Amino acid sequence: VVDHSRNLSDSALLYYNRALRITDEHDIPRFHISQVLSNMGEIYLAESEDKGLAYFIRALASARENRNRPAEAGIMADIGRVYILKKNYDEANRLLNQSLKLSRELGLKRITQYVYYALADLKLQEGQTTEAFNYMTAYYDVRDSLLNRSQTRQIVALESRFEKEKQKQKNQ
Repeated sequence: VVDHSRNLSDSALLYYNRALRITDEHDIPRFHISQVLSNMGEIYLAESEDKGLAYFIRALASARENRNRPAEAGIMADIGRVYILKKNYDEANRLLNQSLKLSRELGLKRITQYVYYALADLKLQEGQTTEAFNYMTAYYDVRDSLLNRSQTRQIVALESRFEKEKQKQKNQ
């Protein structure tokens, strides 16, 4: 996630452009270039929907070219979000549903959650409140699932530490 304060965005863009140059100048795998372009799209989106969209489209092309399917799912959702801003609801719906299908297929719960939220926003913009409600319900289901998984990991880690500490005290 990029901090959008102007100074940090400017320095982030310098580093992102440097990463692109280095990748172009050397024989370096390009698998993660889509993420660099997507991050640049986020920064430029704050300035202009069209400029942000242009970078997201480049990022999507890079993800597809390098067979980075997780990035592809996320970037399609980003483009769908821009199309909501531009009130191109048909294109937003198409891309968000493609992203949802791919993110669910790959088991990418964070992207699935993001897409459900975007779809809820889209349906609200279109005046389809029942569908918006259904997408928000799905969003909260995925969010709760992610929170439960995180909390379970924390509990297991605490139990493990407790058992180690207990064993240590027993040995002493």
